[in-house]
Amino acid sequence: AYVPFSGSNKCKNCDGHQNNGILGTVGQVNLRNGNNVDLEFEFQYPNGNLVQVSGYFIFFDIDALCECNPKPADGDCGNCPACNEYGRDVLRFPIDQVEAIGDNEDIVLADATSICTEDTPEEFSFWATTKGDGTDNPVSGSFGLAGNVLTGLTTQQRKVAGGFAFTDKSVLSTNYEITGPERGTGRNLVFSALLFNCLPNFG
Repeated sequence: AYVPFSGSNKCKNCDGHQNNGILGTVGQVNLRNGNNVDLEFEFQYPNGNLVQVSGYFIFFDIDALCECNPKPADGDCGNCPACNEYGRDVLRFPIDQVEAIGDNEDIVLADATSICTEDTPEEFSFWATTKGDGTDNPVSGSFGLAGNVLTGLTTQQRKVAGGFAFTDKSVLSTNYEITGPERGTGRNLVFSALLFNCLPNFG
C-alpha cells in the first residue's frame, strides 16, 4: 500500500501526499520512511492515449538520512550498518525495460557516483549511500545528457542521480523504497525523463 508521510501543513511541497506532482521541471512522489511503493509512469498524448517513446528516465536526489562509511561494494548495497536505523532511498526497476538506442549507455551514473548498484537477471537497483543536505535537490533547470554525463546539474547533484535507457516504451515501472524502520517523517522521489523522440508507432 502507498503510505506517504502524514503531516499537518497544507501547502505544496510541505508534507506528505501534497508533495506529489510537478515541482519546477521535475516530478516527485512522497513516501513515509520504512515503506515501499510500486509506481508506473505512462507517456501519453494530450488526449490520454499512450505513445511509445525512447530516451532516459532519470532519478535525482538518491540519498539518505545517514552516511555509509565506507561505501558498500556494488552487489552488496545492503551492507551499511550505520544506516540500519535510518532511511535510505532504493530504486528498483525491471531489467527487461532497460534498453539503449545504438551505442548509448544503458545506465547513467556519474564517474564519482555515491550510488551503489545491484544487478540481477530480473532487476537493476540504485541504493543511496550518502546523507543529503538539501543542496542536491534539483527543482528546475534544463537537464541534458552528453555521452554518459548528466548536464545542467551541480557536481553533487550528479553524484546522487542515476538513470536508465529505454526504447519504444509507453509505460515504465519502478519500486521506490525507504529502508529502515517506519518513522514520523518522509522523503521525496524526484524524477524526470529525457526523450529522444515522441513519434507515434503506426506498426
